[in-house]
Amino acid sequence: MNKGSCCARRRYIALVLACVVVTLCACGSGETRVASRQAVSAPVDLSAEVDKAVAYPGDVITFTLRASHSPDISLELPEITDTLSEFHIIASDYPQPVREGGQLVVERSYKLQAEAAGSYVIEPIEVFYTLPAGQRAMARTPKIFIEVESLLAKQAEASDIRDIKPPMPVRPSYWMFFLLIIVLVAVFVALFVARALLERGKRRKLARKLASRPAHEEALDALAALLRKRFIEKGKMREFCYEISEIFRRYIQARFGITALDLTTEEILPRIENNGIIGEPMKPLVREFFTNTDVVKFAKYRPTREEMEKIIDATRTFVEATKVAVGAAPGEGGERA
Repeated sequence: MNKGSCCARRRYIALVLACVVVTLCACGSGETRVASRQAVSAPVDLSAEVDKAVAYPGDVITFTLRASHSPDISLELPEITDTLSEFHIIASDYPQPVREGGQLVVERSYKLQAEAAGSYVIEPIEVFYTLPAGQRAMARTPKIFIEVESLLAKQAEASDIRDIKPPMPVRPSYWMFFLLIIVLVAVFVALFVARALLERGKRRKLARKLASRPAHEEALDALAALLRKRFIEKGKMREFCYEISEIFRRYIQARFGITALDLTTEEILPRIENNGIIGEPMKPLVREFFTNTDVVKFAKYRPTREEMEKIIDATRTFVEATKVAVGAAPGEGGERA
């Protein structure tokens, strides 16, 4: 090999080494820039997650939307029931915002059910917020994929499990069967008698209470005291509906002898409908009152001021229309409107 060829090879090796060094430096600087971009934190930390990515039809899947931000940022999570329209929403929870490590955390969670097997996608959710300087910005969650597998496939996986042996035949014992029937009848009779005695005692107690002061006076005084608390002006609609519902129930219990404080709305309405205590014109008012207050108490509905005034007027109208006449028994008197 001559001297010229040796020099050319050395120059080629030096050039290759130089290219490798330049490439390594460029990669190192690129990694530094990526790391620095990742180190810059967004003003809002938005996340969306499900507790299970694989489920079966009828399984309950919990979906949680969570945002963490500085207290000086204005943010409100949007209503996303349309985004979850492929699922059956069986429950939802909107807890109050909390502080964690100097950040304000707001969260919404939904209990979902898929009725059929298949692949489901929860599309990205856009959340808008306002920075301290007044600029509007937006954060977006990623797509979430949920696979709902068929129950037939689940049963096929367990096909290798041997079935249990059939039970050993047992000769019937008829005297035990008759003894069980006697015990069940005795328990039923005892419960019926105990309930009747309890109802009778409550009616007597209510009659004695009514004899001391009319039930309509108690109800109207309680309503006036509730209005003095100014719950409506303070935006405490749910607390207001809880208290006015209790006033309404207490009046029904004292006036008509129905233990309304111990019953649900579904249990009260049939008693009012079927026993003729309240006249037909008043029954729609009672049904509307319980419907309007229950939707605020249990469905977290935010009523308008006009709707709240309607609930108050319904209470006054019902009490005035059904109040007991002077000297009448608890179940008598008053106009059966």
